[in-house]
Amino acid sequence: MYSYLIWCVLLGTIWLALYIIRKDLRYEIMFASLLFLPFGLTQPLFVPDYWNPTVIYKLWGLFDIESLLFGFFLGGIAASLYEEIFNYHLRKFGKTLTNKNYARIIYGSMIAFALFLIFIKIYT
Repeated sequence: MYSYLIWCVLLGTIWLALYIIRKDLRYEIMFASLLFLPFGLTQPLFVPDYWNPTVIYKLWGLFDIESLLFGFFLGGIAASLYEEIFNYHLRKFGKTLTNKNYARIIYGSMIAFALFLIFIKIYT
């Protein structure tokens, strides 16, 4: 009945285990988690046409806690999963990036978000 909540608890357990085990990746995990948290607010784009899960509590009648948690946990897991599985450090975030690279990340994120909005508008 509450399969969405069960998946959020499962992802939260994996996220917490990675956060505790990999002390060297805590900054990356938290940064990616907070970066992906707002994507949980995109649920009204999919409800009720495509996705209508059973949730515990809805915020303002549109958003639910599980969607925010799902985005938060998934972002943190994705940020650390490769380094955890292969025990390989790609690079330390923030130490090797220059201002030019930060600008590329910001512009790339803005373009990706704009394309997301365009495609949503086209297909709905």
